Amino acid sequence: FIIPSGVWEKPNEVFVDRNYDKPGQKSAPEYGINISLKNYDILDIFRFQEVIREFTEKKLC
Repeated sequence: FIIPSGVWEKPNEVFVDRNYDKPGQKSAPEYGINISLKNYDILDIFRFQEVIREFTEKKLC
């Protein structure tokens, strides 16, 4: 997989951010990837082969 850092700008079931900004929470914000069979298909667009194919198509245009 090739995952651009910008995906965390719009978190979803796979790309999660935890701000810990509620009263009493003191941890620093966290960003992560939640991989499970249920949401694995969300990662399809980031498959290495797919990303490279899109990149080469854009370069050829």
